[in-house]
Amino acid sequence: ISILSAQLMANSDFMTGAFAAEYGNAVASVFDLHMRNGNKDKIEFTGQVGILGTEAAIEGPLSKKHKASFLATYRYSNFNFLQKAHIPIGTKSIPEYQDASLRLNFPIGKKSKLAFFAIGGISNIDLLVHKDTVPPTELYGENDRDQYFGSNIYVAGASFSHIINPKTFTKITIANQGQTVNANHDRVYRDSAYKVTDIKPILGYHFGQSKWSLSWFVNRKFSSATTLKSGIHADMFSFNYKDSIREFTPNWKYRWNYEGNAFLIQPYIQMKHSFNEQFFMTAGLHAQYYTGSKSKSLEPRIGFNYSLPHQQKLTLGYGLHSQMQPYYTYFYRQGTDQPSSDGMYNQKMDFTRSHQVVLGYDKQINPFMRLKAETYYQYLFNVPIEKRAGSSFSILNEGSGFVRMFPDTLV
Repeated sequence: ISILSAQLMANSDFMTGAFAAEYGNAVASVFDLHMRNGNKDKIEFTGQVGILGTEAAIEGPLSKKHKASFLATYRYSNFNFLQKAHIPIGTKSIPEYQDASLRLNFPIGKKSKLAFFAIGGISNIDLLVHKDTVPPTELYGENDRDQYFGSNIYVAGASFSHIINPKTFTKITIANQGQTVNANHDRVYRDSAYKVTDIKPILGYHFGQSKWSLSWFVNRKFSSATTLKSGIHADMFSFNYKDSIREFTPNWKYRWNYEGNAFLIQPYIQMKHSFNEQFFMTAGLHAQYYTGSKSKSLEPRIGFNYSLPHQQKLTLGYGLHSQMQPYYTYFYRQGTDQPSSDGMYNQKMDFTRSHQVVLGYDKQINPFMRLKAETYYQYLFNVPIEKRAGSSFSILNEGSGFVRMFPDTLV
């Protein structure tokens, strides 16, 4: 269930294929999300009740004189209310969650804006079988254990934008983000009459990660035909991964036990040039360096847009893209009795990379209807696969569900 509320979002861009040089660390697509400002003229309330949750939003002016505004939202899960009303939802294990968001916007004169933003949410679900007196018919979970699961996430930061002169614009954003996932499994032992005889903990993990992010760019218009944008994204990661299991052995086996930091640096530069009123080009370079594995890449991007009669246009784009592996896979090691962080044999995995070409057609049929069609070619390489003979494991096939990966040595 998405933490993002529709009440919060402004116009946002979804880009597939060969996206511009300012976007990195992705090989499939980019969703560039924008939070809207609150109403600067009057107070407004919004409330809604649905199957998934009850939500409220409030927005309005902080200062009508200076056009400052605020926007706040809050949502709480409704599943427990449905359970109390004896409305079946397919499981006795009820997810509980709540989330909130806030945006403050402060215009500073006619050339500058300062904004503060925050989004946060907590959630948990317990899938308990020890209370059952007959074999359960659950849609979720495993029938031999109690499972306790919780997760939370937050993002908070500030952005400052400034018009340096009529041809130059800059913006800087600083943010802190954190998320944790916690789980514990207790094996439930029963006799032949299905009565509980014992409950023993067999698995527990805590995955926590946080990062400080800096994003800065300058946009310069050199002429009516040429614009240059350059900037940098910099992330400092802090990882805290702990996991142990004793499902089939009396002693605990440690699979993760790592705390550490790493940096991801992404500078870029891109130019937009109009050859005439119908034809323009966007070209740029994106660089990427991750200190944890010492992986680096230099990625060219180029795109063309050609307008045709009757509100039609053709687009063509190419890009080389790269992406980090799922963070926790760098620090996994096969289970051992020792809690040290030695033996992390996948720490040096390189980026997965992709050549991508996209051809698109766009037609404005009328003021209310638009047709857009795209075809693309993608060539993926540097994809981690298991070194073990006979294995069919590829990291491309993982990540579509809620199950973690436990790969052997990857190359």
